[in-house]
Amino acid sequence: EQSGLDRIITIDIDTIGTARQIVTKQLIFELTGKNSNIIFAENGLIFDSLKHVNKAMSSFRQIMPNLPYLAPPQQTGLSILTAMHEFKTKNSLAALIAATTGIGKITASELLAAAGIDSNTTALTAEEEQRLANAIYSLQQSANQQTSAPVYAVISRTNQVKTILPFAPTILEPGCNTKQLPDINSALNYAVTLTPIQLP
Repeated sequence: EQSGLDRIITIDIDTIGTARQIVTKQLIFELTGKNSNIIFAENGLIFDSLKHVNKAMSSFRQIMPNLPYLAPPQQTGLSILTAMHEFKTKNSLAALIAATTGIGKITASELLAAAGIDSNTTALTAEEEQRLANAIYSLQQSANQQTSAPVYAVISRTNQVKTILPFAPTILEPGCNTKQLPDINSALNYAVTLTPIQLP
């Protein structure tokens, strides 16, 4: 099960306990950048984890054996797959990222480009809002209808996969290129085969 559109995956594992009853344990993958972790829990309690986090490391939550499992704080944005609200930040690119969950800078840039909106725009006209809503709707339809569509890996100048997208990007940073792959698993397998390049 995925936690909304966050990069948190929980796998339930059913086993037979000593009294012949079903015991469900959880393997929780928190793929959240520098704070990524793998946690093994049972009945809401942490059995162990790949990385331990104590009070000195985090005041919000501790990840230690025998403590209750507390999920990371939820993102406050709206799901890009369900809704879109007004922007109130410094520019349209930052606003789109802040107002939603499930998208990053590359996807936000692509949506604005598809809508013909400058990413540095600080306020959208009614016409621009409608064009952006149409671009988001097109992405929604594509994401919801295509179950086996190809994906596109964005490869950086250092020969590493920077991100994987469900659409062919039209905007690339200098030195980046893309590779089309049949599905997400193929893209992940391809990513680990690349040898990073050290730039001068």
